[in-house]
Amino acid sequence: MSSSVFGIHFGSSTACIAVCRDGKSQVIANDLGDRVTPAVVAFNGNEISIGLAAKHNAIRNAANTIFNVKTLVGRKFDDGLAAQLAKSTNAKIINKNNEPMYQVTYQDKISQYRVVDIVKLVYKKIMETAKSFGCQTNTYDTVVAVPSYFDEQQRSIIKEASKSAGFNVLRVINECSSAVLAYDVGQSDLDKNLNVLVFRAGGHSLDVSVVSVVNGMYRIVGQLHDDSLGGHIIDDLLVKFLVDEFKRQSRLDCKSNERSIAKLLLAVENCKHALSNLPTSTCSVESLYEGVDFSCVISRSRLDALSASFVQSCVSVIKQVVAMAGLNLNDIDKVIMSGGVSKMASLQQNIRDMFASAEFLNTISGDEVVAVGAALQASILVSRNPEETNLFSNLHKLPCLPKDIFIELQEGKHHLLFERLTAIPFRRQVHFSLGQGQTSAILHILQGYNSPAKNKPKMLNGLSDGAGACQGDNGDDGNDNKLESLLKIVLPNVSEDGIVDVVFHFKHDGGLHVICTSANQTQDFTVDSMATVTSPTKHLSKTKIDSDDVGSNDVRTT
Repeated sequence: MSSSVFGIHFGSSTACIAVCRDGKSQVIANDLGDRVTPAVVAFNGNEISIGLAAKHNAIRNAANTIFNVKTLVGRKFDDGLAAQLAKSTNAKIINKNNEPMYQVTYQDKISQYRVVDIVKLVYKKIMETAKSFGCQTNTYDTVVAVPSYFDEQQRSIIKEASKSAGFNVLRVINECSSAVLAYDVGQSDLDKNLNVLVFRAGGHSLDVSVVSVVNGMYRIVGQLHDDSLGGHIIDDLLVKFLVDEFKRQSRLDCKSNERSIAKLLLAVENCKHALSNLPTSTCSVESLYEGVDFSCVISRSRLDALSASFVQSCVSVIKQVVAMAGLNLNDIDKVIMSGGVSKMASLQQNIRDMFASAEFLNTISGDEVVAVGAALQASILVSRNPEETNLFSNLHKLPCLPKDIFIELQEGKHHLLFERLTAIPFRRQVHFSLGQGQTSAILHILQGYNSPAKNKPKMLNGLSDGAGACQGDNGDDGNDNKLESLLKIVLPNVSEDGIVDVVFHFKHDGGLHVICTSANQTQDFTVDSMATVTSPTKHLSKTKIDSDDVGSNDVRTT
């Protein structure tokens, strides 16, 4: 019998661990028999509870119950998201040296915990589940899956939390790549090139990715993450509906009572799961408010009506990501559903309708698919001999541009030069033609997100002369999203023919070198790199391109 290896997915709402043995991956149930464990930590008197017990603790002790800790991993307090979460959660989040920390009452005193401390507690619970499987191993070789937008620091935090619990982390991979691997996409037939859309709707966020599968390698060619879309929206809509229904039945208003709302949140979650398979579900809560019991039947059609706007928002994001990848909807070969919210029947049907010709993959539970794929990746890694493992140890990431690169043609109009996720290093030469009579120009290079250009002319007309008087050509792609300035170059003397040659060199270390030539004059400009290229997509700085800003794509090597 071969040794057992593990795959872990630590989500914003739940955590899941899978084991792979003899080439077969399966999810391990926890001590309660559940295949996923709530990623919730509660401090209650002298006890710390993790999982379902902690989740139920929110009813009577919400201020000391921590949800959605993953959102704060590697975050600074002043980045906006931490402050926003602090307003929407019952657990108190404080700012300590620009680091978000949880403040709870534990053992009759006020205690402060870093985000990483809470993450470690969840991984400790995951290790208990791993040990309960009864496999004969002392190493607990593991692959951990994280969101593709996690930077190197965030990945390091998750990796260290895993190690602190006793896992030997072989690799940290992207969640979307793990989901693709769970279905063995592109591995049995290496001659097929496929475009796979991975739709992940979790409890607190939405992630949509397009993964290109070529010769068994996975490359992310389009992705979007949205913290405003998640299962919490549907929960809130259902709770509001039930509050109104309770008021109609009892003439009591419980919307301002935290304990009542906590009870309803637990109840609607069970309802959502039931309505994924049944036409109706009964939502019952004992002593909801002022000793009054509550019971209400919710139909799937009611859920569909309440969540219609959410579903359409998800559809809109999918269309954006497909366009970002430079594809049409009918170019998608397979669709993978991931995340607990992806079980919704109306959501699945809408996505099926969008990709009528694509293969729809949802036979593995959305809560479990990422962990299953991670366990399979762990099995692949341990099956190699040491020399082969070392040879491929650095090939699971390909450096690439994290954002689209634009040039300003006139005020408010920009042309897409290079698409995000273009592999680096590369060198490109672009020719620019100035307007008639124009003897100077400003070359303004920007970065941001936009839909890819369909036609890229070999020569661009109308560089800005600083007065916003030039005209853009049909290569203009608009300015739907805010762009950030990377480099502004003043060209005071342009040749009589009005031609400017510009060479862009994106170097392997993340640096950018720009050479402008006109009227036999050459100007050099450099946007420096500061470190090594090892990390996933992150925002670029306005003044420099750090190597930890360079995106990466997961590759499965066999």
